Amino acid sequence: MYLWVVTAAGLLPPLIMGIFAVLQKIKRNKDIDMKDEDFIVEISDSVISIGVMMDLASAGIMVGFTIFTENLPPLIFYAVFGLLFWIGSFLIYRTLTFKVIVKDKKIAVYSSFGKTYYLSFSDLDSAARQYKPGKTGYEQIRVKTASGKSFTVKSREICYKYFKERIKSEIPTEKLVGFGVE
Repeated sequence: MYLWVVTAAGLLPPLIMGIFAVLQKIKRNKDIDMKDEDFIVEISDSVISIGVMMDLASAGIMVGFTIFTENLPPLIFYAVFGLLFWIGSFLIYRTLTFKVIVKDKKIAVYSSFGKTYYLSFSDLDSAARQYKPGKTGYEQIRVKTASGKSFTVKSREICYKYFKERIKSEIPTEKLVGFGVE
């Protein structure tokens, strides 16, 4: 009986976070009216399916071995599969909540674990492009504002190239770092 309480305590918080994230995304999608020059930088929805598969597999294995074996598995078994469950839940939550919306000269940053904040391109203090020349596909832009806020957009996110070009055209060259080499 004690093990069921521990398992439920480990699985319930990510499930509740996921439900709230889905509700928040549904509300946010109704509020957006996009034009051709505007875009949304977001994580691909395929990451959600990876997170769901991780959650289902790890929860299924934990519950299956708990119910259908005579002896309970060791604690390390629950630690490993519980960690996999939390990682899958994090992938789902991050995909549903992180978004950077560029609309005209305004930017809205929907952070996964912070408040949503709105700014314009004139508020941006600097942008640093980080990349590894030997690794194709690894690139990110770290944007800092005058008020001290910052956010990162990675190359694997949808509309990254649009965002990169918009940053290059909107921010003065002296405030850009790493944009000279392609």
